[in-house]
Amino acid sequence: MILQNISILYGNNLKFIEKTNVLISNGKFQKISSKIKPTKQKVVNCNGLLLIPGLINSHTHLGDSIAKDIALDKDPDAKINPIFGIKQKILKETEPRELIHYMRKTVKSMLKKGTTTFVDFREGGLDGVLLMQKALSNTPIRSIILGRIEYYQSKEQIKRNTPIPQSYQNQIDILNIISQKNRSKETRQSHNHIKTR
Repeated sequence: MILQNISILYGNNLKFIEKTNVLISNGKFQKISSKIKPTKQKVVNCNGLLLIPGLINSHTHLGDSIAKDIALDKDPDAKINPIFGIKQKILKETEPRELIHYMRKTVKSMLKKGTTTFVDFREGGLDGVLLMQKALSNTPIRSIILGRIEYYQSKEQIKRNTPIPQSYQNQIDILNIISQKNRSKETRQSHNHIKTR
């Protein structure tokens, strides 16, 4: 495919290149040049459009997709308190397949709007992280999933700096291993270098 007559923001410094052509092959940008000539590839006239790098959403809670607008008129504690908030109640009472359905809808929406990478703060401990991984399977979006154990201290425990029990420490270790594994897999993927002229 060739994107013809498109303006782009290119490279680390987002250099503006006006009205050029972009060759896309095997789902990757291969070449940027005004001298690319159409052959058998599909040509899309992009006059007046701007191609930008993918956006990164650095703080999401995709598990909340099922209840985005619930309780808008309530105070934050009533909405998102991890023990008695409406959000917790909905997440605990919803079937996993429904949560996955809404998370996938949100991912599709992010991709349509230019978000290619996100960082998610996932509730539900290991089960929540595994559910997110299932929701993301076969989607072309990059993610970093930060799991949170289901352990909450009282104000007094926090004031006394009470340590987290060992059983929860083990869960933290497992979440760290999964997170490291995902980052390693992402790092191993090769990045295609684009030729510009």
